[in-house]
Amino acid sequence: AVTGKNFVLFGGDNGRLISHSLTDDTVYDTCELSTSTSPLGKIRAGITYDSKTDAYYTTTNNGYLYQVKMNSDGTFGAIKPTALFSSSAPFANCTSTPTICNGRIYVCSYDAITGSRLNVIDSSSMQLIYAATLPDCPDIKSSPLVSAGESDGKVLVYFTQNEIPGGISYIEDTTTAKE
Repeated sequence: AVTGKNFVLFGGDNGRLISHSLTDDTVYDTCELSTSTSPLGKIRAGITYDSKTDAYYTTTNNGYLYQVKMNSDGTFGAIKPTALFSSSAPFANCTSTPTICNGRIYVCSYDAITGSRLNVIDSSSMQLIYAATLPDCPDIKSSPLVSAGESDGKVLVYFTQNEIPGGISYIEDTTTAKE
């Protein structure tokens, strides 16, 4: 992720998030996201910036979404995780890059109890608003595509399935929807 700031953020399979200078060969800071959520999660998603919260968002494949605040010098500030799975799930997965619209984060995940989920999370509080579950749907690894052109504030959130024969699904959401 690159914004108007003097650093670039990227992550990898080691679960580390790196803040690097845009112009020099300088690493400003590193952070292992999974230290607060163990077990170790790999970062297999992109990083999304939200100007409303002035925060960056990414996921790890152990089923967590992270809000990352940055200091002006490119070092990491507060980091807040949110689980993308039911509390009783023995297994979770997430490789979806978060999409943000109207203060809501849309991100796909999978857990062994409820199956595939499209999670809708408040971008400020990082609290789950609701999860649209699809028990018979294969693991969703895609990043949601949000169409926000409706005049009534409604958005359509599209996502694809990661198994033959595949498919595309969507939900309708509004800024006040709770389910």
